[in-house]
Amino acid sequence: MTSPYVLTIPATAPSFNEWRRWHWSKQERERISFQGLVWPLLCEKGNVCPRPLKPPVVLRAVVSRPLERRRDSGNHGALLWKWFEDVLVMRGYLSDDTHDLVTSMPPRIVVGERAQTVVLIEEAG
Repeated sequence: MTSPYVLTIPATAPSFNEWRRWHWSKQERERISFQGLVWPLLCEKGNVCPRPLKPPVVLRAVVSRPLERRRDSGNHGALLWKWFEDVLVMRGYLSDDTHDLVTSMPPRIVVGERAQTVVLIEEAG
């Protein structure tokens, strides 16, 4: 197993419950905005994610939210992983985001000073 790749996204994906109540145009704007933050971080100078990744790949995350309240990691992971995996496929890091190539673990949710997401990519292949 190679060293994990870590990146910090200065935002969080909305929970699925929150997102599904929005108008479709707001849903699309949020997706584009979040995915727009991910791509530059994957190619950041001095911190370049290996391309292509060697499957199977395991994705882990810690989601930091400033407000302390009960949160469901499944709802937070749904959009986070869908949007994040789509970027990995669109940009050629993965050939596909099927379950045999990618395992996305439920994110850990913590209270922090600001909203951010720390993602860990581990190549098991």
